[in-house]
Amino acid sequence: MPHLSVHARSPVLILAALTIREGVRHRLFWVVLGMVLVGLSLAGFAGALVITEAGSLRSALLGAFLRLSAAVLTALYLLHSQFREEHDKGLELLFSLPLTRTAYLWGKLAGYAVLVLWMVGLFSAVLIFFAQPVQVALWGGSLLLELWIVMLFSFLVQLTIRSFPAAFLIVLLFYLLSRTLAGLQGVGQGALMPQGLSWLVVNGILNVIAFLLPSLDRFTRSEWLAYGTGTGEDLLFVLAQGGSYLLLLAGAALIDLHRKIL
Repeated sequence: MPHLSVHARSPVLILAALTIREGVRHRLFWVVLGMVLVGLSLAGFAGALVITEAGSLRSALLGAFLRLSAAVLTALYLLHSQFREEHDKGLELLFSLPLTRTAYLWGKLAGYAVLVLWMVGLFSAVLIFFAQPVQVALWGGSLLLELWIVMLFSFLVQLTIRSFPAAFLIVLLFYLLSRTLAGLQGVGQGALMPQGLSWLVVNGILNVIAFLLPSLDRFTRSEWLAYGTGTGEDLLFVLAQGGSYLLLLAGAALIDLHRKIL
């Protein structure tokens, strides 16, 4: 466990720096670089199979692969880091110092947020060669907020769930539902679907879940890269919903952390 000075003036910054250094020590750079190389290989292979719109297909496939890979990596790394810190008694050591739980939360989240920011920056730098710069900027900003939501939700789940596999499955289910629930609602409300009581109940449950989850299906869309369809309206939606959901998750994590018994 890295040494944390008791007399530190800014424990938030120190914790953030330690979290970033931990990511560097665990060679996250090489993992992310490997993801980029795999994505480029898949996009190049898919583009070689088609005759028309090869460029659009490459950019869309690469963007989708990087988005999904980044979400999975964010959840896996944060959960692994937090569980390892708890099992190594590092959390108890930190709280034995004059460090508030609020400072701990903001310090850890700031460090993870910087690691996510760096990853999104690298992805955007690669995609700039495949799509319009404005669309890449919109895609990158949207991905940043999307990953921060995954990051905060993973942190919140780790405070409650004691099992790493269970925590990861919950985060994965949260992400997949947030990404696909709008499509499931569309299918359930289609004209060809039965209109009995059971389907009304199912649709009602889906509507409640959709109200609670962020609409990640409207974040980081591949067609922005492929066809340049991203607009200012998309940006406003991402900022409004992403910002409000981040505040909600941060507040829930802060409450849960203060209730946690060490």
